[in-house]
Amino acid sequence: MDGGVIRRITAASVAALVCLGASLLLLSSTKATAGGGTGDALLPDLVVEVPEEIVLQRAQDSNETFLRFSHTTSNAGVGPAEIYPDLSTDTCGDEGDRGRVAYQAIYQDFNDSGTFQRGVDTETTEDPVGCMIFHEIHDHYHFEDFASYELYRVKSGLLKEVSDKVSFCVADALSTNLDLPGAPNEPYYKFSDCDTDSGTHGISVGWADIYDASTPGQEFEVSDRNPGRYCLVARTDPLDRIEEVDTGGEDNNVQTIQFKMNRKNASEFGTDVQIVNEPCAPPAP
Repeated sequence: MDGGVIRRITAASVAALVCLGASLLLLSSTKATAGGGTGDALLPDLVVEVPEEIVLQRAQDSNETFLRFSHTTSNAGVGPAEIYPDLSTDTCGDEGDRGRVAYQAIYQDFNDSGTFQRGVDTETTEDPVGCMIFHEIHDHYHFEDFASYELYRVKSGLLKEVSDKVSFCVADALSTNLDLPGAPNEPYYKFSDCDTDSGTHGISVGWADIYDASTPGQEFEVSDRNPGRYCLVARTDPLDRIEEVDTGGEDNNVQTIQFKMNRKNASEFGTDVQIVNEPCAPPAP
């Protein structure tokens, strides 16, 4: 960005700290079925992109310094990642009457084509995957626990920062690969779907959800961090609730990037950090 103004792509925010608990365990034992499903499951494959827009921003009215970064999750699977609320539930987590149990709709391959065809593959099975909560500040609903972030010191391998689970208004923000079978030419899941408690969230095949660096939740306060090399770890679906294509694990749900950070370089509009073209990874637990 080189000091340029950070632009907002979405109107989402960081969200609540807890979700289902015992109620989720109860619901998971009673999978709902619409039509029974006649073919193989057309599952999504969530792929986290390497974080970008990594900048140091100094607060206007204090001495606080923030490391800000974007988060992009694309869908390279054979079916959409679709999440919808159960309106018959009175509550979810600790959100009172503004929380809804969230389900993942897993589309079935009706004509055994191996490709998702909207209007043809209409039958689904459903699994509970968390909560949708209403966020008062932005006046719309978010899917809970969609992403999380960690910041490590490369030299010591010590964890310096960890985010709360971040909630998203999950939507088709950017086309990434319209050549994928089943990818629509236009966004199907829109940000306006988050405006009501009945809205369905999702990422279509060949599309991505983007949270840019200005979005609340896409930051760590680093006011006390010493200069040096750091490793930023970005995760999607950190609690492994969303069912995906099994292509040898879910390593593509995690991305890391190494950079040099010196908070003295921070500016009001954000100053790019120096990227280090070497791999980094969090230490083994």
